Amino acid sequence: GGENGAPIEPVQILPEGLSLAEYDISFAAGVSALRVEHRLDGPVKCRAEPAARKEVFSDTPVELYTEEVDDETHNIVQLYFSDLRDEVAVDVVNLTNTTLTLQDTECCVFQQDATGAALNYKIIVRDGAVISVLYQEGEEIHSSPFIEHKLPPQGSYVTLPDGSLGKLQALPRGLIVTREARDLPENAPQWPERSGLRPKGKHPAELPGMVDVEIIQQDGAVLWPPHQCCVPVCALTKTDSSRLQAWHALWDSHLAARSKAAYTLAERIEQVLAQGLSDQGRTAKEIVSELTDFYGQLEDIQRELQDLHHPGLEADRLQALQRGIQRFAALARFG
Repeated sequence: GGENGAPIEPVQILPEGLSLAEYDISFAAGVSALRVEHRLDGPVKCRAEPAARKEVFSDTPVELYTEEVDDETHNIVQLYFSDLRDEVAVDVVNLTNTTLTLQDTECCVFQQDATGAALNYKIIVRDGAVISVLYQEGEEIHSSPFIEHKLPPQGSYVTLPDGSLGKLQALPRGLIVTREARDLPENAPQWPERSGLRPKGKHPAELPGMVDVEIIQQDGAVLWPPHQCCVPVCALTKTDSSRLQAWHALWDSHLAARSKAAYTLAERIEQVLAQGLSDQGRTAKEIVSELTDFYGQLEDIQRELQDLHHPGLEADRLQALQRGIQRFAALARFG
């Protein structure tokens, strides 16, 4: 336990990405005597602050994931902050098409919210971008560093941390920053969460920040049908042009391979029909079974190609194969 019996735990570790499994951390002598040792390299220079004296870690930027709905409407889908308060109230202000400044009352005065709770943060937007994040600690108002991540629009290609490629679905409604009330769709995620992905940190409970994504490439291969899932918006990055070029080449190759598979099956069916019952050593029943299996595979590929907006095998040829199999089966049955 820490001072006054409060628990002690690391709040932030820099640089990010270090594994605590490689370190021994001791608070045995209190916060001011924190001791950290790397299991191989020995003692590590470190500094600790009693969290009870501080509620907001002002050096850590607030991170916002946003969507520009239109010139006067901003959708804050998710935000992360380093704040130790149990409940955090956030307000938003849109200065677009106004003469208001950050020094005006609308921005710098923190009123209580509708429930009477103290307001903790104000996010200020102008002309489609966040221009300031203010927070209140005690009786003082401070400006927080922040990073705004502008999310790509629906239909964009996005990349996940494991390298998977997906297509972004509609972004969920978050905190709407607008001068006039807007009735925007909720766009809540409909698909199951993808395992292994978590929010980046503490965020408002009313902003889960999850969005649906169709995964179309995984482990370097085309994934069809796509895998439908929802992921935290912080796990997405817009796919760059070089990756998109590689994807389109892979996609064209996949289409060509599936089309070739359809034509190969059609040719095999035509060969079996041409041989008829002259194939010594096989019964008519066995040949009909093989033809039926080939045609079933061909139908599956044709449906896939249609879903991929590819013509596949010509309709006349497909009908001819179907009639040929039916005629062969009838002759075999009565022959």
